This record gives sequence, structure tokens and C-alpha cells, in this order.
Amino acid sequence: MDYGPEKLDNAVLLDHGIMDASNPKGGYSLTLSLPEDDRYYADKLDILERNGLSGSSSFIIMRGQEPPMEMMGFLRLMQLSGSDCFLLESIFEAEVWDFMCNPVSEPNEAAVCQAMMDGAKEALAGYCSTIDEDLALLRDGQLASGSREEMAVKVRLGEKEAVDSLLGYFEGRATDLKALEYYQDRRLKRLGLLDEDGKTTYDSFFKDGIA
Repeated sequence: MDYGPEKLDNAVLLDHGIMDASNPKGGYSLTLSLPEDDRYYADKLDILERNGLSGSSSFIIMRGQEPPMEMMGFLRLMQLSGSDCFLLESIFEAEVWDFMCNPVSEPNEAAVCQAMMDGAKEALAGYCSTIDEDLALLRDGQLASGSREEMAVKVRLGEKEAVDSLLGYFEGRATDLKALEYYQDRRLKRLGLLDEDGKTTYDSFFKDGIA
């Protein structure tokens, strides 16, 4: 039976009471919601809707995989604040989503990482067992093979492993913020004012008294 190629194990178990052993798909469905008290809520919501998303959108997280590009765009837009909000001006309407799908600024990317690390830790703390405890249950034969209890533990483990993987991804990214290329750098490169190594191409103008 085809249970739906996009369905995670938890959805198949809930809908059909079984796990698809021939095509297991452990993971976690993460829902992100744009805060309605955001000063720029209307502008941000308009951007999301013009790109096929809504103010509350769900994304599939899988162990060992990077977050979907659309999810990263949503997160950066959600965390957009301060001087970065100039990107919400109507002049950038056709490009702003592309901007969001790449690092915007170091403070914005740091805020994204922190929000996701906090959220992942909170999600993991909400389970009644740890990953190691679930692995021990399955390894030690404490659950009858094919039982609903075993299936539930496998689904729970798949969710936690996906969230733990997400936590690891953002923890690693948070330590590498200086190495990322942000909007301003990309903009200067397009204008020919930075080379591919990130070095300015206009220093000689000042040294020679041209500018």
C-alpha cells in the first residue's frame, strides 16, 4: 500500500496504525509562525504569501540533512530587525525572497541560530525519554517485535534524532558565522567593489587620491 511518499513515520502511524517497514521515514514536522506583534508583520506576511508560504508554515526535518532552503528563508525573514529591515522596502520587492534564502547579516544569522538552538533543546526536553534510552529499549529486546509499543518508540526516536541533528547543525553554524557571506558582501561583489576573496577593489582609489 502507498501511504504517501511525503508522509513521515509519525503521520503513517497516526493515520493507519502501522509503520511502513519497506520505506521508513523518520523525521520531524516543524511549524514556524510569524509573530503577529512583529512591527513589520504585514510586510513579512506579504513576502511569504507571494512565495507560496503562509504566516504559519511547516517544514520537514530529517536526520543528517540540512534545513530546507525555504525554512531558512522563513527564519531569516522572521528574525529580520533593526537596520536589516531596509530590505523590506518596495524597491526590493522582486528580490527580497532571494535575499532571505541566503545569509542576510551576521546579527540576523546569529539570531536564527540562537532561536533554533533554543527551540530544539526545548523540543527534546519535552520527550519522556532520551535518544540513548530509546536505543536501549530497541536494542535490548524489551519490546515485542512489531508491537504498537515498538513502533511508537521507533517513531519517537526518529523525531528526536531529527531534532538533535537540527540542533547540531545550528550549533555548528553559530560557530562559523564569520566565514559566511552576507548580503552586503554579495552586493559589493556584484558592483565589482569586492573580489572573490572578499578584498576591496577600491582601496587604490583612496591611496592614489582619486576618491
